[in-house]
Amino acid sequence: MPPFPHRTAIFIPDLGELRLRDHEYPTVFHSFPFDQLYRCLEHERSLRARRYRPNVHTVPCGFDDLRVWWHKGDPDCIYQWSSYDYVNNRPIINGRMIPQDILVPGLNPDDLDPLVRKRRAQEYQELSTYHIREAARRARLEERGKRARLEEKALRAQEKLADENPAVVVDEEDRGDTGREEGQPEQGTAGTDSSAMRVDDDVPGDSNSEGATHKVA
Repeated sequence: MPPFPHRTAIFIPDLGELRLRDHEYPTVFHSFPFDQLYRCLEHERSLRARRYRPNVHTVPCGFDDLRVWWHKGDPDCIYQWSSYDYVNNRPIINGRMIPQDILVPGLNPDDLDPLVRKRRAQEYQELSTYHIREAARRARLEERGKRARLEEKALRAQEKLADENPAVVVDEEDRGDTGREEGQPEQGTAGTDSSAMRVDDDVPGDSNSEGATHKVA
């Protein structure tokens, strides 16, 4: 087996673990079993493939410690571990990814953890659901923006038509104010006729008026 590509790490395949020296206390070593290394390696793949979503996926316990102690122990190693910038929401890729057959040689994930395939399927389902929801959200925003643009365009067209043809608006207002049913007489006509009839009743020369004059005489 070729030497392990890290100056201070202690690789013990018979025990199925990797030991890294603490950069603050050189006599202290931290142990990472193969199953934990494999989970960290899976997370590293997710970071490099830009698949990791903080609100969807979890970070393996000890991943950040592994990344720091690995780099502090051998900053010139061609293999490094990545990190995630939670402020700008983007991964930070460092160096190359260490191959699985070097970090955990001969490891069969299905034999290591019977729940690996179930966990992978769950993560895939969660990621698929996330993408579906994001696509639906973008579609709603696009549809809302399209309706807003159409409404704005229609409003501008109406304003332009009103500016170019002001008589159309005035004519509409006139029809609304003067409209009445056909055959309805104009106001005051019936009153005029009644007044005329009363005046005719009092005209001199009427038979009743003559009789009244004769009696007085």
